Amino acid sequence: MPQRKLLVKIQGVRVLVFEEKPHPVKSNSITLPLALFDYKNGQWLLLFRGSNGSWQPLPGEPPGKSLDEQVEIMIADNYQVFWDQ
Repeated sequence: MPQRKLLVKIQGVRVLVFEEKPHPVKSNSITLPLALFDYKNGQWLLLFRGSNGSWQPLPGEPPGKSLDEQVEIMIADNYQVFWDQ
């Protein structure tokens, strides 16, 4: 399996997660936005990049008070929107 790594960027009350992986054709790597955790009203909202490139809330998953729980939802990827896009 090709090596991948996750990069995290914190912007105020937002946490952006990027995936760096090998380019499918070229020898260099590419960095793709993977997930956005947005803190509003005391809760974390998990968002994914929709087909139009905009951030959208994950369907069926309400905001939560724990960032760790939202990260676990991203890792589980029950809606198949985060990994191998």
